[in-house]
Formats: sequence, structure tokens, C-alpha cells
Amino acid sequence: MRFPSLEFILQSAKTAAKRFPLSLFVAVLATGLAISLVHEKNDWVNLTRLNLMLTAALGIPLYFSVGVLSEKKILKGIQKPLGYLVATLVLILIFLNFPVRDAPENTHAPYIRYIVYFLAIHLVVAFSPYLANKDLNVFWNYNKVLFIRLVTGAFYSFVLFLGLTLALGAVHLLFKLNITPEFYLRLFLVVVGIFNTWFFLSGIPEDFSKSESESNFPRELKVFSQYLLLPLLSVYLVILYAYGAKIILTWDWPSGIVTYMIIAVSILGVFTNLLLFPFQNSENNLWMKKFFKVYYFLLVPLIVLLFVAVGIRVGQYGITVNRYIIILLGIWLSLISFYFILGFKNLKTIPISLSLFMLIGSFGPWGMFAISEKSQLNRLKTMLEGSGILREGKIQNEVIWDMDTKGNLQGEKLGNIQKIKPKDLGEVSSILKYLGDFHGFGKLKRWFDQDLSQLISQASANKEPWEKPDPATLYMETMGLRLDFGPLEGKNGLLPIVLMAKSQNQTEISGFDYLIHYTWFAAEPKEALVTELGKNRLDVNFPSDIDEKLVMIWNDKTLTLDIKPWILDLIAQRNLHSKFDFEQEALTLEKEFEGLKVRFLFSTIQLNQQEEKTRVEFVNVKLLIGTMSIANSEK
Repeated sequence: MRFPSLEFILQSAKTAAKRFPLSLFVAVLATGLAISLVHEKNDWVNLTRLNLMLTAALGIPLYFSVGVLSEKKILKGIQKPLGYLVATLVLILIFLNFPVRDAPENTHAPYIRYIVYFLAIHLVVAFSPYLANKDLNVFWNYNKVLFIRLVTGAFYSFVLFLGLTLALGAVHLLFKLNITPEFYLRLFLVVVGIFNTWFFLSGIPEDFSKSESESNFPRELKVFSQYLLLPLLSVYLVILYAYGAKIILTWDWPSGIVTYMIIAVSILGVFTNLLLFPFQNSENNLWMKKFFKVYYFLLVPLIVLLFVAVGIRVGQYGITVNRYIIILLGIWLSLISFYFILGFKNLKTIPISLSLFMLIGSFGPWGMFAISEKSQLNRLKTMLEGSGILREGKIQNEVIWDMDTKGNLQGEKLGNIQKIKPKDLGEVSSILKYLGDFHGFGKLKRWFDQDLSQLISQASANKEPWEKPDPATLYMETMGLRLDFGPLEGKNGLLPIVLMAKSQNQTEISGFDYLIHYTWFAAEPKEALVTELGKNRLDVNFPSDIDEKLVMIWNDKTLTLDIKPWILDLIAQRNLHSKFDFEQEALTLEKEFEGLKVRFLFSTIQLNQQEEKTRVEFVNVKLLIGTMSIANSEK
């Protein structure tokens, strides 16, 4: 193997800078912006710089595509600068689609669109120079060069970064120089953003018209595709078919995760087919051609399974952006499978069709955002109307909010909790959270008399990001609902309600004789807190259910405390005002009986709601005890 000389490398880099100046410029710009974000001292990212960085990164393949089209004489004369102008306008439009400031009403939608456009533009790079060329070998060779440069560039970048990291580590150890972790991250960004991009561009030939032979294909890549990817693909197909057989035998309908597995296996097969395309017509590899024809037949039942699985989830929970994408990819895979089953062989159909599907699905009333938003809004409307919370397009018993002197929202008690089923309560919360993440609440505003967007803006003013009200929570509370009043299934069961006191460095004990720290777990055997006070004995039994009483026994005298109203009031305060902790006074109970004064200073009370019961799972409390009779009994 002959290695290129340093002079050749420098000349290639210089030539790449002349051929693709704008791609290199935006690569340097994106890297500089990324480094500036590393310098950011705040916990929250500067959105303007982040958006500029993402836009500049998208400009690398976009300007590269225009450059290749110009070299192929597809863009001639005035068309070349017009091509760059159109590419720049596309980048400006994408940048303007991003949110301009960090605000509670921001959604993920602009960044999901960005990912769609990022992938679509890379697909356009793969086919645009040879869209009208019928020679599939030239098209394949062009993409082979792109793929090899990507893989080689990633390897070289890894080696360069590893070598520089080890060198800096040696300098740090030998010369005691302080090299921060941020410096290594900035170094990584320079290697990936500038070196890797420049390396990739410097290896792009100006002429792809020569039809290369099979022998010029890297042997390592052929071995990788033929002896690693193909066996793995076969194993995955066997697993998915075994899962399908299990469904038929047990009639246990498929879970949602199988859709992602089918998508992954299908795309792996299509990618492997592309890699091994030039070998399928040689006499020694005719089995490959037969394998891939059978492969597309085998995909058909799996695609049916995919639609069944996603259909079940859509029937239960409606359409979301993720499910829309799965359905879209399922339709695309169906068309590609039948395309190759029918004997068509044009490889360009794969990137062209996929890019079109992605772009068409990203906008319009038929797009992923419009369809999924409409689906979830209909689900929410049905639940609220069925519970009587939404009537004639208006929320009943709407919580009216006021602003206190600290800029926090204060409202009346929640009035719709008893109207809705616990299961639907969790669904309402999930839908609102989804809408807040992906679509915003613009189409819910007409349901309310108040302008909740304005309230959120006012309550968020001059506050740290973590102090700002959560829009989904506020909308739910304004409906008179709160999730903690109903069960929510988490990964390990029901999610708890935690009532917590603000941390105290000191405990006031004047007027008391004893301070006892006690921790109680529901999972442990239930035991009373027994305290010997001279010749006297105090027993305290904590309830495992708020419907039960807290019992204290002092010298055979019994006192019972009904803690349920107190607990429910604390939960109401927590839910209404989004409290995460309370002043200690709010979590304090004090009682006197038989000459004994007892004060409970609760630091934590953890509750779990199971069906119609609210169970006490954990208690952490300081118990203060005082009485004048203790001293007399000890004499």
C-alpha cells in the first residue's frame, strides 16, 4: 500500500478549499460556535448560538451538493451562484424556524424538522449529481467514494484525537500543567468539525465518470458486508420471524418496541444491498442476487407485523410524531420491497423516494406535526367532554390565577378531580405533556377564559429556568386537575407523592425534654415507636393508610389523631402551587394529653395512591416530648 506524500496531502487540502470554500467556511463557523457554547458559563444554552451552529452544520452538505452539481456542469453559468443563493436562503429559513429565546412555550418541533431536513439533504447529496445518468455503476462509485471518505475520515479523526489526548495527558503529568476537561472537548470539536470535514472534501475526485471494477472496491469493506452484515441480517430475520410465530401461537399482540426492530432490520438490509450491489451480477456471487430478492419477499410479513403493532398503539393512544414516522417508514419500506420484488433495479429509487417521503411528511396538514396534534387534541377533548369538564368548548370550574408579590401564581382549590377516572387523569397529563413538548398549547387557548400564555410569561419573568412554571402542569391545574390525585404507572409501579420540609440546620427544643429521630418504612415489619421516659412508656403507631389513625399510648391512655384532612390539605397545597417543599411549620403536628406534650416535626412523608386508597410508604420525623411529670417519676 502506497501512502501519499505530505506535499500531496497539502495540495489536496488546498484544492478542497478552492473547490468547496463555503462548505469549509460553515464548518469552521459551526465549530467556532460549538466551542463558544462550551465556554458558556450558564447552565442553559444560548439558543441563538446553538441555532446558528446547527444551521451552519447543515450548510456543509448543502453547499457541497451545489459544488458537485457545478463541477458536473449541471449548474452552468449564472445557475451556479443562483444555486448557492438558493442554498443560503434555505439555511436562513431553517434558522428562522428555530425559537429565538429560551421560553417555557418552546417545543421540540423545530429541532425535529431540522433532523428531517438534515437527513433529507444528505440523501439529496447521494443522488443529485447523477439524477439523470442511467449508468448505475457511476452512481454507485460516487456513493462508494462518499462512504469510504466518511468511514476513513472518522477513523483518522479518532486516531488524531486519541493521539493528541494522550500527548496532552503526558504534558499534564510531566509538567504539571492544568488542562481542563473543557479543553479536551474543544479539541474534539476542532478535530470533528474542521479536520474531519476538510479530510472528507480533500478526497472527493472531480471525475466520477470512469466505471470502476469490482477489484477496486476495498476488500475489507466487501468482507465486512458479506461476512458480517449478511449473517447478522439473517439472524435478525430469524428472531423477528420467531417472534411473529409466538404471536400466532399465543395470540399475544405485539408490543410497540417491535416496530423499531423491524425498521432497523429493514434499513440494515437495504443498506447491505446497496453496499454489495456491484458483486451481485458476477458468476461467483449470484447467490447474493437471489438472497436479496428473497429478502424483500421476507420483509412483507414483517411490514404487516409492523403495521399491526403500530395500529394497536394508535388505537390505544392516538398518533404521535414517533408513530407517524414509523407509519411513514412502513409505507416507504412497502413500496421499496414491492419495487425490487417486481424486478426493478434502479438503486437511485432508494434515496430519492426516502428523501421525498421525509420532506413531504415534515409539513402541511398531512404532515407529522399536524396529524399528530389533531389526534392528541381529539383524545383530550373526548376525555374531558366525557367527564363533564369540557362543555360547549369551555372548561368548567376553571381555576382562576392571581399573582403574589413574589411573582408566583396562586389559585383556588381544584374542582374537577372527582369528575374524572384515575386512568383518564394519567392520560390527560400525558397528552398535555406531549402537546407541550411537540406542538404547544395554541389550540387549547379557546377553552379557557384566562390568557394562560400571558400568565406563564409573567410568572417566568426574571426567574431561573427551573423556577419557571411548567406550561403542561399549569394547563392541567387550570382545568381543575392534578396528576397526584390519581395513580400514575411508572417503571417500578405507582409514582409517589412526596411531602418534604425545607432543610433545617437547627431544631428548637425549648419546652421539651426529649428529642427522638425516627424513620419508618412501609416495606419493613410494622412496629410501634416505643420510648421509655423514666418509669413511663410512650408508644406511637404510624398509620400505613391515611384513612387510619395515628395512635399514641401513654401509660395505658390512648390518643388518636385523624391525619387524613391534614394530609389532603398538604397535597392540595402542593398541587395547587407546585410546591416541592414546605416550611417546617406546615409539616408539624402538636398535641397534649395526660400532662404530656408531643410535637411531630416531619421532614418527609411519602405517599402512594393505589386504586381508592392513599398509603403511607415512608416517614422521617423528629419527635419532641415534654412533660413536668417525667422528672417527678424519676425521683
